[in-house]
Amino acid sequence: MATGSLGKPVLQIVNGIRRYTPQEYTLVHNATTDWVTSDAGDLYKITVTTATHGLGITPEIACYLDTGAGFVNILPDSINVATNGDVVIKVSQLTVDGRYSGRLQISRF
Repeated sequence: MATGSLGKPVLQIVNGIRRYTPQEYTLVHNATTDWVTSDAGDLYKITVTTATHGLGITPEIACYLDTGAGFVNILPDSINVATNGDVVIKVSQLTVDGRYSGRLQISRF
């Protein structure tokens, strides 16, 4: 079962320079049941609604594969932010099952 958490921005002072880390929502997902069939069965998808991530309509997105020893940044077949801010990632299910265990990071600076 996918689990998500919303972090808060944190003020950091490095060498006298003040900066905030981004606010981000992280969804940890598995390689099977967290993905649903999409687009007439050609793709699998995971959707995170704006109401869930709470980061508005122009977030930055990063996807990571869980290798067992850490996380590696990857690009799924499709990453889309709808006009309402919902985030949808898609992977193929035609010739190769593209689902993977990992995390989806949604950020706002």
